[in-house]
Amino acid sequence: MTASIHPYISALDEGFDVGKTIEYRLTIQFTLGGFSYVIMDANTHTIIATESFLSDDLKDEKDTFYALENVFAASKIKGKEFQSVTCIFGGRNYALIPNELFGEEKSFRYLDFLHSIQPNSQIINDRLDANECIGIYSVTSHLIGKIKELWPKAKIVHESSVFLSHVSEIAKSEKLTRIYLYVKNRSFDMAVFKEGNLTFFNNFKFNTKDDFLYFLMFAIEQQKMSAEETTVCVSGMILGNSEIMKLCERYIKDIRFIKNGNSIQVSEALKEIPSQYYYIPYQVLQCES
Repeated sequence: MTASIHPYISALDEGFDVGKTIEYRLTIQFTLGGFSYVIMDANTHTIIATESFLSDDLKDEKDTFYALENVFAASKIKGKEFQSVTCIFGGRNYALIPNELFGEEKSFRYLDFLHSIQPNSQIINDRLDANECIGIYSVTSHLIGKIKELWPKAKIVHESSVFLSHVSEIAKSEKLTRIYLYVKNRSFDMAVFKEGNLTFFNNFKFNTKDDFLYFLMFAIEQQKMSAEETTVCVSGMILGNSEIMKLCERYIKDIRFIKNGNSIQVSEALKEIPSQYYYIPYQVLQCES
């Protein structure tokens, strides 16, 4: 693996102080072939730093964490204590289980039926109260061990759980019939709500803009919805002027970005970064604030 990689997004507030990390909240998001981190000043409720890395050299979790350690060492924040640390995992090995069917002893069997679980992995459960479901996923014991070495009190959550919790809160409060998408690196989550109730959730892998549109239109048809009448809300690693959005706008009458919220401020140094890029860390930090 390359000894160092360079960020494709990097922004740091001039007031950031490595001597005050105990006053900061850190979120680290692990994605396919990369990672990103966001730091918020807990006193001012302001996001003051973020960096994102993506590389074909990052083949597995060991490579990714090694690169993360190098980045933090270069930034002089490795070994620093933060007010809170949350590690957000991506990956497609995620499943939703209704509360009435869930049992701790059944978690491995459920996940193994749907996905290939790596050896020496731990099954982790996220409770999604708004949906009366449990999100289950796996993380290798090696990576969990490395995280706990650096941050013994670190919280762990899956990005799909964060996504579902946030959009469920919006949809339920207004009893919306709506589709929400969270775009990742080479895949996207889709959650369909009818009158505020979650009726469909899945992750779709895509290579082209046509793949993306196909899965979206297929779900609309299967859910007996209308592209002319259904609002589609998008977030994640996608721009408004991207080829995917331009194509979708030809078929979807109302397609827009999900709003992050307004309980957290963003430093001027980060204003040029599209807010949908840090949608998941924002929701995690908002819940903690």
